[in-house]
Amino acid sequence: MFKVLACMIDYFVLTTFTANMQTVQVSTFKARCLGLFKEVRDSREPIAVTLHGKTLAVVQPAPRQPASRVGKWLEENRHLLSVEEELELPPREIRADPFDDEHAD
Repeated sequence: MFKVLACMIDYFVLTTFTANMQTVQVSTFKARCLGLFKEVRDSREPIAVTLHGKTLAVVQPAPRQPASRVGKWLEENRHLLSVEEELELPPREIRADPFDDEHAD
């Protein structure tokens, strides 16, 4: 009795969860697996993989990676890295190539 009830609940939750998401047949998933993974990553929307109309698996995007410590520091200290005024540099002297035969001493 409890097994039947548990299966009914699982089926209800799974069909409700997958009702509004894109579905692909397992044969299509097998042929386009890498492209579908990239689509899930880019769209952040899960895809249900089905066999004969029944959901076998749900491909979900991986959780976003937290920013690195360096990235967090850069974000927090962005104001320290900005240049408020232009710097005037002295003009550079352009010298002839020391290995050029025409300009040799």
